[in-house]
Amino acid sequence: NGLGGYNSIFSFNRTVSNELRLWKHHWVNTSNKLHFILQNENKDSLIHEIMINNQKLSPSYFKWIENNEQPSISELSVNLNNLDDGVLRIYSHEYDSGQRFLENQTIIKSGKPLTPEIDKNNSYFKVLYSMMIDRFYNGDKGNDDPVNDPDVHPLANYHGGDIVGITQKIKEGYFLELGINTIWISPIVQGPDTSFTESIPPYRKYTGYHGYWPVESRKVDERFGTDVDLKEMIDTAHQHEISVIIDFVSNHTHQEHPYYLNNPHWYGNLELEDGTLNIRNWSEETMLTTWFDTFLPSFDYENNEELVNQIVNDAVYWISEFGFDGFRQDATKHVPHAFWKSLRLKLDEEFPEKEIFQIGETFGSDELIQSYVNPGELDSQFNFSNYFGFRDLFSNSDKIDGNDIINIIYKNLYQYGTTHLMGNITSSHDQTRLMALLDKQINISENGVERSYTDLPIEVKNPSSYDKHFLFTLMNMILPGIPVIYYGEEYGQIGANDPGNRTDMRFQDKWNENEKKLYEKVKMISHARQKYPSMALGDLSVIYNVDNVLIIKKKYFNEETIFILNLSDENKFLGMLPERSSKWNSMLDRAVLIVENEKINLDLGPYESKAFYLHD
Repeated sequence: NGLGGYNSIFSFNRTVSNELRLWKHHWVNTSNKLHFILQNENKDSLIHEIMINNQKLSPSYFKWIENNEQPSISELSVNLNNLDDGVLRIYSHEYDSGQRFLENQTIIKSGKPLTPEIDKNNSYFKVLYSMMIDRFYNGDKGNDDPVNDPDVHPLANYHGGDIVGITQKIKEGYFLELGINTIWISPIVQGPDTSFTESIPPYRKYTGYHGYWPVESRKVDERFGTDVDLKEMIDTAHQHEISVIIDFVSNHTHQEHPYYLNNPHWYGNLELEDGTLNIRNWSEETMLTTWFDTFLPSFDYENNEELVNQIVNDAVYWISEFGFDGFRQDATKHVPHAFWKSLRLKLDEEFPEKEIFQIGETFGSDELIQSYVNPGELDSQFNFSNYFGFRDLFSNSDKIDGNDIINIIYKNLYQYGTTHLMGNITSSHDQTRLMALLDKQINISENGVERSYTDLPIEVKNPSSYDKHFLFTLMNMILPGIPVIYYGEEYGQIGANDPGNRTDMRFQDKWNENEKKLYEKVKMISHARQKYPSMALGDLSVIYNVDNVLIIKKKYFNEETIFILNLSDENKFLGMLPERSSKWNSMLDRAVLIVENEKINLDLGPYESKAFYLHD
C-alpha cells in the first residue's frame, strides 16, 4: 500500500486479452495512409470499431486488405486526408467469446501520426525532472536562513538551495545535457519562520523547508529568492526550451496563513464527531476532511464557493505573473472534483492559447487515480501501480521472472490505455530512495522515516545495484506515460524516506565511477525518448522471455526499437533474436547488433540492459 504494509484484495480476471491484436505497421507518406496489421486465427468472428475523437469513422476512410498467403493476417489501411486531429482508436472483440482486445491508439496531429518533428513540445515527449528547491543547489548564500532550533534535526531544516541555483544549472546546460525538457520544482510560497512538532509519535520537530506549509499564497519564500529571481529562472528555462511546472498546494495552509486567521469558516473541523482528532485519516469517508497535522488546517471546499474561487485565482496568479507551464497538484484526492473542474475551466478561459499541463498525486486504486484524469480536470497522475509493482519485484528478488514484469505491464495497459500521460517514477520525495531498496540496505517493510534518523544509508555497497537502477529507469522510458527523474536518481543517489530521501544534490565533480556510468546511460536514454516516438507511442510486444531475459519491442509505423533486459544477477549469453535479418544501432553507445537468420552474439552482465533502434 506504499506505507510499508500490504492490503488484501479480491481480484478476478476480465475477458480482456492481455495483448494487442492490431499493430501499427507502416505509414505511406505520399498517400498519407496508415497501415495496421491484424493477427487473429478467428478473425471472422471479430467485430471492429474505428473511431476518431470518440466518433465512429466513416467506412470511406478505411479499407481491409486480405492476405492470401497468410489467412490469419489482415491489413487495415486508414486514410488520414481530411481527418480531424485527435485520437484514432481502433479496437475489436470476438463475437463468439465476448473477449475484448486492447485497443490501438494513435495521436493524429496536423493530419499525420504524432512525431517530435511535428510537435517536439508535445506532452507525450516530456522527460520530467523533479527537484526540491532547498536541496538542489545553493546559488545565493545571502538568503540562507535556517530555523534556529537545536531540537530540529539537520535533515529537517533549511539547507540553502534556491531559485538562483536552479537558474545557474539551466545556464550551465545541466538539464539539456541530461535530456530533460520539463522541470518540476517544489512549492515556492512563503513558509513559517519557526519549527513545529508533529502530532503523532515520535513527535519530531520539522521546518517548512519543503514548501508544503504555506503562510502566504502569492509570495515567494525569501529563503528561495525573489520575484525577480523566479522570473529570470523561468525565462532562462524557456530560452533553453525547457518547460517549468510548479508544485501547488490546494488542500491546506499553515495555521499562520491569513486565510485561516481571517476566514476560519473556509476550513474543516480538526475533530471528528466522536471527539477524536481527524489527523491523517486516509479512508474514503474522511478523505476530503482529514488534516495532515494539527497546524495544517484543511480547506472545506464543499461548503465554501468563495474559497474555490480564491484558490483557483491563486493558481492562475502563478501562471499569469511568472509564466509557469503547469502544475504538479499535491494531494489530489483530498480535494473534491468540483475544485479541479473549476480550475481547469478557469485555466482554459484565461490561457486559451497555452497548454497548461497538470499532473496530480493520488495514492489509491487505479480507478480512484484515473477518475481525476479527463479533459475537465487533470492531464495526468503518477502511475503508482507500475511503480509499486516494479519496485517490489526489483527489491525482493535476485532473479526476476519476466512473466511478472509482463503481467504488470499489460494490467497497466488495460487500465490506462496503450497511449497515455501518466507519470512513471522510480521514487519521489514521499518514497524511500530506490537505490537503498535495490542495494538491500532498506527493506520495503521497514520504517524508512526512522532509518533517516537512526541509520541513513550513504554509500552504495553493490556495484550491480547501479545496473538494476538503470533497468528500472529504462522500464519507465519505454512504457507509455511521462518518465520522471527525481533529483539525484540520474547517478543513483541513495538515502531513506522523508527526510532521508531529500539529502543534498551532488554534481559531477562529486560522483564516483559507477555514478558517472549510470548518468551516461540515463542521459542517452532520456535523449532517445525524445527522439524516437516508438518509445512513447509505439505498440509494445514481448518477443522473447526465456531464463530471466526479456526482450520488448516497440513499433510505431516505420520505426522499431527493441530493449533487451537481463533480469537476473547472473551473466547471460543471448544467441538468438526472433527478428528478420537486420542491423540495429545502440541508443546507449556506439554498439551495433547484427541479426542474421535470427542469430546474434550478445553478452549481458548482471541486470544489464540494452536499447537499440532499427537501422534502415
